[in-house]
Amino acid sequence: MLTNELKVIFHDYLNYLEKDINNCPEEVGEKKFGGDFIWQQMFHVIAGTAGMMYENMEMPKFPIPSEVTFLKQVPDMPEPVDYNGPHGKDIMLESLKITRAHINDYFNKLDDRDLFVDTDFLGLKLSLYRKIEIIASHIMYHVGAMDCALREHGAETAM
Repeated sequence: MLTNELKVIFHDYLNYLEKDINNCPEEVGEKKFGGDFIWQQMFHVIAGTAGMMYENMEMPKFPIPSEVTFLKQVPDMPEPVDYNGPHGKDIMLESLKITRAHINDYFNKLDDRDLFVDTDFLGLKLSLYRKIEIIASHIMYHVGAMDCALREHGAETAM
């Protein structure tokens, strides 16, 4: 089934992100890259992925506020919250585990026919398949950005 293949792709892409999280020293995660903290950019991908995959589902609860996902350089988004609470590698890995469970539930509720039904996404009307493809691309965009940030700060990268 196509839905199962898509689920595998998402987990493969999140594996790259998990490698970056594990490779990121805590002090590097506290540094800024592209205007935002590295750990915040990681959380943006983790919670943002779950937040965009919502058909017939609720947003999962994360250990930090989902508003932390808003990045300064993203136009037309709410202003990021000023957050000084718990974060770092353990929080990122815990949040990633929540998103993985959400993705499993999401794809398990889908049937291949659902993929070709039109949906509204970010003001666009497109097939659910196309929406899922955009979200997968978003993950890999940020994996590449995280690789650049980690490389710049002397850390090992996923790719």
